Amino acid sequence: MSNKLLEPSQGLPDPADDPSPLFQPLTIGRFQLKHRIVMAPLTRLRADGPNGIPNALMAEYYAQRATDGGLIIAEAAPIDRIGRSHHACGAIDTDEAAHGWKRVTDAVHARGGVIACQLWQCGRQASREANGDQTPIAPSAIQAEGHPAPRAIEHDEYPDLVQRYVDAAKRAINIANFDLVEIHNANGYILDQHLASFVNQRDDEFGGPDLENRMRFPYQVVEGVVRAVGADRTGLRLSPFGVFGDIDDADRIKTYGTFMQRVAPLNLAYIHLVEPVPGHPQPHEGNTLPLSLETLREHYYPKGVIIGCGGYTPQRAVDAVRSRGIDAAAFGRWYISNPDIVYRIRNKLPFNAYHRETFYLVNDPKGYTDYDFADKTAKDAVAKVLASTEPTAKATAVKG
Repeated sequence: MSNKLLEPSQGLPDPADDPSPLFQPLTIGRFQLKHRIVMAPLTRLRADGPNGIPNALMAEYYAQRATDGGLIIAEAAPIDRIGRSHHACGAIDTDEAAHGWKRVTDAVHARGGVIACQLWQCGRQASREANGDQTPIAPSAIQAEGHPAPRAIEHDEYPDLVQRYVDAAKRAINIANFDLVEIHNANGYILDQHLASFVNQRDDEFGGPDLENRMRFPYQVVEGVVRAVGADRTGLRLSPFGVFGDIDDADRIKTYGTFMQRVAPLNLAYIHLVEPVPGHPQPHEGNTLPLSLETLREHYYPKGVIIGCGGYTPQRAVDAVRSRGIDAAAFGRWYISNPDIVYRIRNKLPFNAYHRETFYLVNDPKGYTDYDFADKTAKDAVAKVLASTEPTAKATAVKG
């Protein structure tokens, strides 16, 4: 990229004074990480065609950002057609898409990395243009601002919806060779819609004012995926303070905290929580607990591994890990513009600026694979990996 493109439009994060807390090992499920800097899931729209088949460009992108003993959580992967919000998202709803992902995971593994597939169904945030002109589904027929009107899920559709998550998880592990799956229960998508009291207004056992009912479908998904691929390969993402997707809840701390308590006995590999940041709601009247991830850990999930995400700078990440509020820190936008972010943090080097206008360029390497490296050995290493990880023979189809 040109020097002009790398000029920051605003101040870059200061390097951490002492990054060593981020470079302690961490066990997540069956995997031993060598550091605690995680790549967050980032929608980038570089897959091929309306079926979202991952390609060589995506393999290069993820190989650039892979590190020895580091965790990448890949972009959200649609588990079915009706739940898609965009074309060109790397999907996991077909064996063909899973085989495309196999080239990506091969490249990450060749660099010593660990990679998770995020399982995604958008619910009422789906796009009719991307989902085959189907009416999106949601717990209740309540429209989100800026999205098409959904229909309420029929009671007898729930077992099939759970099975779609299970089948996608099996594809991710058995065919695409991901190390883990992460269930996307955040950002106002279909599972989050079920937890939220202002969105889920069903009158059956899958919703309404009773929190136990609103948790039922998300819990069935988590339990089903755990049974299919193992708790030590399963993560869960939640956004307790998020408003994306026109989402809201009468008591966020209770709702998300109780759900964390509910899944705790399953011994998941990790829970991935989005930090409260400016612009997110404050606790409703009567909620006296502080608005923070520390609250959720202390009161609801004290023993499990928590990955935090949400506008971290290196110093904020160090402070959060040092305080034990989180166990690892996920970086998003800064990981886009700094493929060697782990090297930069370890060596207290400045970051490249990111350029938001390139985030969602369809099938375009600009702002995707052309950011500069501070680690001058990294590009050669990536090139060798890509040359050695040609598309592999198809794996065994999903069982059961």
